[in-house]
Amino acid sequence: MPQIAHLNIGPGRFVTISDQQDNTRAARLNRAVSGMPRYPQAMIDRHIEDHVTVACTIDAQGHSHDCLVQEGHYAELNQAARGYMVQASYFPAMRNGHPVSSHYRMHFNFLIPKVRNR
Repeated sequence: MPQIAHLNIGPGRFVTISDQQDNTRAARLNRAVSGMPRYPQAMIDRHIEDHVTVACTIDAQGHSHDCLVQEGHYAELNQAARGYMVQASYFPAMRNGHPVSSHYRMHFNFLIPKVRNR
């Protein structure tokens, strides 16, 4: 039976504090358009798991810039996570009804399910 790798991405995090008084809304990943990140097959075959954190700036048009891996131990997984964030589509942060640039951080959990003995 082939092993299926699971890739969970946590909700993106808007780094700047939202303030309800100034009507601020955080940037968000557009999951419907962006799809899912790719778990590199070579890493699955070697049973390598990791947690990767990538931070970017999301501009007022919903495009990512300056994406940097903040945490991660394997180049292939870091590249997969960063590549996903570079290509993904976002809803920009809003302040007082206007789109604004903001900092955004996403956590990726590259996990291979454990096989249970019956």
